[in-house]
Amino acid sequence: MTWRCLRELPPPSRGTRGLACSADPLRAMADAPATAPEAAAASTPASTAIKKGSLVRVNRQAYANSLEAQASDAVAPDYIFEGPAEVLLIKGDYAQLRFRRPVPDVWLRCSQLEAMPA
Repeated sequence: MTWRCLRELPPPSRGTRGLACSADPLRAMADAPATAPEAAAASTPASTAIKKGSLVRVNRQAYANSLEAQASDAVAPDYIFEGPAEVLLIKGDYAQLRFRRPVPDVWLRCSQLEAMPA
């Protein structure tokens, strides 16, 4: 079902609820205030050095006392500290990493990552 189909539906009968998303989605996106790229970069300085496609490894000291370490196994596997892991996606302060091993992708804070030496 597309947005046009939703607008072509007859109005709801009495006693039923109508669709809440009858507005034009493109107009809503265009009217949303845009943030300046400089402000976004200033709020997350660690993510400026790490970009999508970068090869990284996990900083052992930054990871040791983190919330992610407390929620995981007591002993982290050595391959996350040795690297390399490829950054697949960055959302906010977190990066999705894929290691070159048959393990699931993981999300870690960008502040816990360091770029692999060239």
